[in-house]
Amino acid sequence: MTRKIILHIGPAKTGTSSLQEALFANRALLMQNGFHYPEFGRHRQMPNLPGHHGIQGELGNNRPVPQDIIDGMATLDPDLTVVFSSENLANLPQEAIRQLIETLSPAAFQVVYYARRWDHLVPSVWQELIKHGHSQSYLEYINRQLSAPRNNHHLNYKLPLDRWANVVGKSQIDVFSYDGVNAADLGIVAHFFDQVLGIAAPYQQEPRSNTRNTPIFTETLRMLNRLTYGGKPSSPKVRTELMRNLPLVEGELAEIEQMLKPYVARAPLCAPFVFFQIEREFLAQYAPRVRNLDEDGRLFGNILFQPTDYVQCPYLFETQALALYRRILERLELKKAPASSDVQRVAQVSPQQHQAD
Repeated sequence: MTRKIILHIGPAKTGTSSLQEALFANRALLMQNGFHYPEFGRHRQMPNLPGHHGIQGELGNNRPVPQDIIDGMATLDPDLTVVFSSENLANLPQEAIRQLIETLSPAAFQVVYYARRWDHLVPSVWQELIKHGHSQSYLEYINRQLSAPRNNHHLNYKLPLDRWANVVGKSQIDVFSYDGVNAADLGIVAHFFDQVLGIAAPYQQEPRSNTRNTPIFTETLRMLNRLTYGGKPSSPKVRTELMRNLPLVEGELAEIEQMLKPYVARAPLCAPFVFFQIEREFLAQYAPRVRNLDEDGRLFGNILFQPTDYVQCPYLFETQALALYRRILERLELKKAPASSDVQRVAQVSPQQHQAD
């Protein structure tokens, strides 16, 4: 067997959607250069997404490698290099990784991982969670994330990479600084085509990447999630209905925009030395596998952490925003979760939050 497999494992919020869209849209170009980006391997509940999220969707739930992948691989020319991409693969347990490799049994294997600086990654992941139905405030989220940073797979790149290295070996892993790629004005799509595949990037506009919402819009969506789901993470239904029916609620959104402006504040991530120590520990093991270290041999250089904009919770007691949120839910025909008091349920303003504000 001469089969080689390239497995791009993300992680999330490193341009993965853009890259997957580009790979899928340019399958013919890839095939001309000896690469195959398969249609099989998608998540059965998200069949239109170009990423291969079905791998983690099955293996991550203690099920075998999806049969469509096994059948699809059997029909391919063994000289083709198969490229899989899913940010969810960074979360695979080690035994699931072992099962995947043993089932695919490639002659050669390459794992590709992009590391993103923490002060950009953490708020981006939080906003993505809000889009998908979560309702933690930003301060609550970062407090939980930073309680044990070495044990957090978002913050400590060693955690996901060690699981892969224990199965395929460190020599099969290539790490890139996502921020180094952006600093070189390459973009994730051009970089992956050039540095990983070794072919010219497609002559087309790169797919639109996910954009960051304003802190006020994120707070509005967070509160609509909280009122709809009662604080339990559910689904992106609220965001889907909101985006689909923006003209119906543009008046309420404009009122909320003006009402919340005085409450926008900035929160730092934490003391930078914590992350610099994590970086040192990571580089002690993986520096030879990082392909674009800066001139000082670091992932991101001596960065100054940027604080993140968010909305302070006291506005819930001091404005009429809750009435506007309820009106939006009514216009969107979304049922509100039962509760004795909206304010008691959604405010959750702790002394620590006041101090941080």
